[in-house]
Amino acid sequence: MNKKGKQFNNCIICSHLIELNGEFNYDPILDVYFQHPKIDFNNQPKWLHYKTIELKLTKDFKEGIYREYYGSGNLRREVSFASVENSEDYFANGVEKLFYEDFDSNGEKTYTILEENEYKFGERVGVWKTYSIDGGLIKEDYFEDLIDLKNGFYGIKQIEYFPSSNKLASINYKDFGKSFYEDGSLKE
Repeated sequence: MNKKGKQFNNCIICSHLIELNGEFNYDPILDVYFQHPKIDFNNQPKWLHYKTIELKLTKDFKEGIYREYYGSGNLRREVSFASVENSEDYFANGVEKLFYEDFDSNGEKTYTILEENEYKFGERVGVWKTYSIDGGLIKEDYFEDLIDLKNGFYGIKQIEYFPSSNKLASINYKDFGKSFYEDGSLKE
């Protein structure tokens, strides 16, 4: 493989996240592969738009970091990935971070973290965090172990917060849950 470019054909980093296609050019100064994908933005919100994909790969091409950048140059998504033996696909392996660039609920231009999601070779693990566009934590999903997602429950425990106050709104486990009013009293 030369350092001029790298070809990807339907390479999946994580089944529902990222698919790499086409030629990625090499930048020797930054030691990254990059691509400016052709994306139809007509039916997507602005915060989903990105201009550049960047791949930082190890010399053996077994691991790397995937990044998407907004047109402004701000980071939109970052996730580490790794391959497993006897596979041509890469799997998200580490913390994925998603950032929001657009307008907050007051109409002010904003750039903030939106999600932090942890993967172990493509499987959800750890604590997944979701933030409001104003930066407050609104949800945590706990994946303490690798679990079978076929049962319809996406985690060991899920906690939601009121966006306006960051107070506990609900806590759910596999078999039961509780919800609260914003003043902290039990709702159900």
